[in-house]
Amino acid sequence: MDKKIYALHGFLGTSTDWEKFNFNHPFIAPNLFYSKKTLNITEFASDFNQNKALEGKENILLGYSMGGRLVLHCLIQSPNKWKAAIIISAHPGLTTENEKQVRLKHDKKWLQKFQTENFDAVMSKWNAQPIFNKDNPLNLKEGDYTSHMLEQCLDGWSLGKQNDLNEAISKLPMPILWIVGENDLKFTELALKLTFSNPKSRVWIAKNCSHRVAWESVEFEKKVNLFLEGL
Repeated sequence: MDKKIYALHGFLGTSTDWEKFNFNHPFIAPNLFYSKKTLNITEFASDFNQNKALEGKENILLGYSMGGRLVLHCLIQSPNKWKAAIIISAHPGLTTENEKQVRLKHDKKWLQKFQTENFDAVMSKWNAQPIFNKDNPLNLKEGDYTSHMLEQCLDGWSLGKQNDLNEAISKLPMPILWIVGENDLKFTELALKLTFSNPKSRVWIAKNCSHRVAWESVEFEKKVNLFLEGL
């Protein structure tokens, strides 16, 4: 049976983010903004899992950051549709209502900045956050985004609107490769607290990398392909 990888990008990413990689299975980088309406995370997962292209194949999901959170919802809603998953720098979910409210306010402030301030100036502030290395390896440009796309990410798919998925992740039946950068301290701590039910699941902590580990690590492509070969 054919295997196919579906790769979901992160916030401020595009489908072209994955073009530099040579995975050992064919892969598709879908447009995450196919709908003109704002979908919540569970609605997106439901729509994505109903894609008829998934039928008759051994499908693998790969997602970075926000895309990783979308991947988790797809896996949890329809675990039988997915043979395996690669999750990169994704948050499994905040645990308290107070944390969620703080995050919603945080994301709303960023949305206002992107909508009202100079794009390059806001991107400099965005890259100055501690989880990044202050660089912009994905070469993000203002023309790549619309107001709807920014609202979809920072409102509809905000981490503040996501449930705590730790328990649900522990019950997923498929092999999962969970990737974080060792310099991304918060996400490394979250990853090490995860438990998995499949014996082939594991966490890989990439040395000398931060949140954008896929584009920073020279070992990323090799590690992913080794994982895929072991399925």
